[in-house]
Amino acid sequence: MAKKKSYEMHIVSHTHWDREWRLPFQAFRMKLVDCLDYLLELMKKDPEYKYFTLDGQASLIEDYLEIRPEKREEIRKLVKAGRLLLGPWYTLVDESLVHGESIVRNLLLGHRIARELGGVMKVGYAISSFGHIGQLPQILRGFNIETAIFSRGINQWQVKSEFLWEAPDGSEVLAFHLPDDYTKSNWFYVVYRPAIIGMPADCWSYEWGTLGLPFHACDAESLNHFYRLLNLQLHYNPDEVEERVEQLKRESAANATTNQLLFMDGVDHLKPNPLLGQIIADMRQRLKGGDRLIHSTLPRYMAKVKRSAKRLQRVRGEMRNTTREGVHNPLLASVLSARMDLKVKNQRVQTLLLKWAEPMACVGWLLGRPYPQRYLEIAWRYLMQNHAHDSICGCCIDTVHDHMNHRFSQTEIIAEEIVQRTFWDVVPQIDNSRLAEDEMALTVFNSLPFARAETLTVGIDFPEEWSARNVRITDLSGRELPTQLVSIEKLCPEMLNPLNAQLSPHVHRLMVHFHAADIPSLGFTTFIAKPLPREYKRHLSSLVTGVNQMENDFLRVAIAPDGTLSVTDKTTGRTYENLHIFEDGGEVGDAWKHTPPMSDEIITSRGSPVKIALIEDGPVLARFRIDYTLSLPECAIPPKPKMIVEEAEPFRSQRSRAVKLYHISTTVTLGKHARVVNFATRIDNTVKDHRLRVLFPSGIAQARVSAAEGQFDVVERPIRLPDTSGWKEQAYSTHPQLGFVDVSDGKVGLAILNEGLPEYAVLDDAQRTIALTLLRCVGRSIGEDYEQTGGQCLGVHEFRYALYPHAGRWDTAGVFEQALVHNTRIKVTQSRRHKRGRLPQRQSFLEITPSTLVLSALKQSESGRSFILRVYNPTTRKISGTLYFPFKPLKKVRITNLLERPTQPLALRNRHRVALTVPPKRIMTLELLF
Repeated sequence: MAKKKSYEMHIVSHTHWDREWRLPFQAFRMKLVDCLDYLLELMKKDPEYKYFTLDGQASLIEDYLEIRPEKREEIRKLVKAGRLLLGPWYTLVDESLVHGESIVRNLLLGHRIARELGGVMKVGYAISSFGHIGQLPQILRGFNIETAIFSRGINQWQVKSEFLWEAPDGSEVLAFHLPDDYTKSNWFYVVYRPAIIGMPADCWSYEWGTLGLPFHACDAESLNHFYRLLNLQLHYNPDEVEERVEQLKRESAANATTNQLLFMDGVDHLKPNPLLGQIIADMRQRLKGGDRLIHSTLPRYMAKVKRSAKRLQRVRGEMRNTTREGVHNPLLASVLSARMDLKVKNQRVQTLLLKWAEPMACVGWLLGRPYPQRYLEIAWRYLMQNHAHDSICGCCIDTVHDHMNHRFSQTEIIAEEIVQRTFWDVVPQIDNSRLAEDEMALTVFNSLPFARAETLTVGIDFPEEWSARNVRITDLSGRELPTQLVSIEKLCPEMLNPLNAQLSPHVHRLMVHFHAADIPSLGFTTFIAKPLPREYKRHLSSLVTGVNQMENDFLRVAIAPDGTLSVTDKTTGRTYENLHIFEDGGEVGDAWKHTPPMSDEIITSRGSPVKIALIEDGPVLARFRIDYTLSLPECAIPPKPKMIVEEAEPFRSQRSRAVKLYHISTTVTLGKHARVVNFATRIDNTVKDHRLRVLFPSGIAQARVSAAEGQFDVVERPIRLPDTSGWKEQAYSTHPQLGFVDVSDGKVGLAILNEGLPEYAVLDDAQRTIALTLLRCVGRSIGEDYEQTGGQCLGVHEFRYALYPHAGRWDTAGVFEQALVHNTRIKVTQSRRHKRGRLPQRQSFLEITPSTLVLSALKQSESGRSFILRVYNPTTRKISGTLYFPFKPLKKVRITNLLERPTQPLALRNRHRVALTVPPKRIMTLELLF
């Protein structure tokens, strides 16, 4: 007879704590302070209550100590003793909605805070993200984290609880999957929570007293009532607890690969259970067959699993699978499109911080300016607080998202000021002594590590007495460039002078287009602007070639009467037709999940009234405006009474018959030298309960996958969806992206670039239509709450995106580079003649070749003694490249991990060039010492 298997059951006490969600941050913080005060007292009085995990995010202890600074030493002792576990994150991010570099910074800050307080929990604690990026194992290994625990994105019928998770570069971690997230399968929920929420009590009961009805987790008053209940006397029945432990053991063992079982003891925003030690002691006497129930931690549990696990299944790449059965770990992928205004702001602010503020701060340091480390830390804190999963996902109450806008603004202000101060420091050092008295120097800055050319629109201020009515612009060789005057305006801008009173010069501001060629990599060049009288003969050439048509050397664009575009790629001869169709459907879901009405009505811009107007034309660019007027239902309406059932009662089932005229205005721009068609769409959203997308039929019928920019990666996903008929959660046709999505058959391709629009789909139709979500407007932000109006996204929205037809695949056609150029716009300053400076009129500070090596970060190191440069290879082939530092020689270069700890030296080709080889899908971090 086979010996019965015995199990060691690890109870891991924790709380999942959203800094903000159903309540604003300050309200939840007060409850957090209550919770941690209670925990510290419990751990002091009861030696059997050994461990507590503070949700994997160090921001919570930072929030607590801001109110209880006198508790710092007590916290430090518990952390050093391994009883209170902090980190590794700063906030629990949603991985798909932030830049990969933001994930690294989040872990860096979380490590720093936890390390200063005694130690970091080295477990990839990712229980709350709505899906998981494929590169997370590589990121975790970069922080010397070898294990991960999560719930969403994969199912228990696909993998056992323990498996090996492999990143695209081959990095792997030991992963543990919570099959029913951190609630249903956890110890606290199944043993204690039913009594709390008013369900029949299995083991626990409360002395209800006269406090009223059970808690239903809906609103602030219910939450307050719930916290009062927690202070009541607790009772438990040992027989029932033993029965439930046996049930938990059976359920967990069915999917385990070892005899180590994990029982998570905690739920959202709950205090620790004071009777846990007594329960464990009782169970020691009752459990038979060698079974053990212990109070434990995730690192202890993972270490034992690691020692005993054999022949584990290996899973590679991202985890975005939906739920086959049950309701406790749905992917909830529609958070990608909830409150799209937040996503657009996040992209803009992230780009400003990563692509401008930090690189320019490094340039300033090279020129002798102090590095603004503390300002950047503050900016990052504001931003990372917005990256908490419920916050950036847009599924909180309106007040929370109002506060997010404030934090985005704070980050933006700090980043912009850092950039401007660098410009103020750089420009006076440029040798502009040869300018004429009536000339202006336009210093054009490029923050990307490769040279670029771009059509610029700049405002040039000339003193009023110069009587400027036009402008001539020349490059450094003296060659006159074609210009296109847009407008002239008299202004009196306010200028702050630190040593004098406020100045208000009278100027003529000339808005002008011109094409700036060969702008140096991470550097600047200079153009000379000279004011001219009105009668100056302008360049009279045009890009308009017919009625509603425009053309350059690369592209031909024709606008049909229905507002769709036909674009011909002259390089390949391929014409893409019926592009740019607006599609509007009903929406009765919530911030988590897109749900069309039971009886939906899809409305498109085809057949709707359209007005087309040429608004700009000249030698530099042509621009048309297309005004669409759709008739959209005002909202969704409830179903007929006979259709209502209790479970579906909150849901609306069809779109209203009452309609509103819905105005969409899009400008379509083609530059003289552009290989992309640029779109800027403005929408005044006046209706509710709908999803608005813009469609681009690619016509590439042989395409089988889409390729979209992800975190340190370009992810290929099948266009054909898996069969999920009968599943609890259907497969999503929508997917996450950062800067672009591309469809290609290997011969030709079509990429749609975007700024802050993270949800796309490629439809499994004959045209392989790319669908870009612009708005998804819902009345419910957090499930059952109908009182939040912010999710309806009423008001004016502006979106930027572009179309890039190309030959070959994304990785050979420069799609990534085009997306970076689209989202990282050039900045221009102007100055007059000044004394001879030490800088030339054209200077690069860093060049990375080839451009397929993507720069993720250039910043000061955490130690403050060096610079950190991070690149990654998003392709599937090895890349040999060069880093060129033309301005200042290097002393030493070392490869580091993501913690910025050196792992190996890197040989210098000379003191200005570094050769490196980056394997496929690899992130590489370098420490630079000048």
